[in-house]
Amino acid sequence: MRIYDHFTDEVFNITHQESCHINQDKHEIRWEESFNAGEEKYFSYSVKNKGTRISHTSAKAVVHPRYIWFTSGNRNGGAAAKNDIHFVGELREVMYITEGALKADVTYCLSNYKKSFLAVAGVTCLSRLKDVFEYYKKKGVKEIRIALDMDRVYNHVVMESIEKIQKMVEDAELAATVLEWDGQMGKGIDDFTLEYLIQRGKKKRM
Repeated sequence: MRIYDHFTDEVFNITHQESCHINQDKHEIRWEESFNAGEEKYFSYSVKNKGTRISHTSAKAVVHPRYIWFTSGNRNGGAAAKNDIHFVGELREVMYITEGALKADVTYCLSNYKKSFLAVAGVTCLSRLKDVFEYYKKKGVKEIRIALDMDRVYNHVVMESIEKIQKMVEDAELAATVLEWDGQMGKGIDDFTLEYLIQRGKKKRM
């Protein structure tokens, strides 16, 4: 299991960096890294102004998985952990797909039960989607809206998964729409929907 994340720090007058990505316009240093669960990594940078070092820092990051998958498939008579597809809501002409059952359930509730979701266990757990989309086609589904996390902008694994899902949807002769939103409003579709509702509520009270 590998986890991808990014880390940022705000700095100014950057002329030197080590092992990181510089965004001079936003005065930002960013690292893009993949982790094994529980793995620690250290990041460091130096900031120089006309050859004089004015700042140096080292930071440690540790990423822990949200969910732990149990399996006894390596034992006699054991049960393997399988990549089952999660569903929530009614079968509709437009169905949404995201990563993570909890994320799908939360967004379904936040949508006032008007958006139906299927969720894969992870962005690389796509093996059973082909059969699902073919079944949807027979049941009158017209469109699949792909709502994977917005970390796709720096996580190539998510972007590759989106492209694979889109192709499977189109192969099943369904319309495929890739949803995008401002990452400042949340990484996941659940975060975005909650932030949207909060902002809409504030506008109504004004």
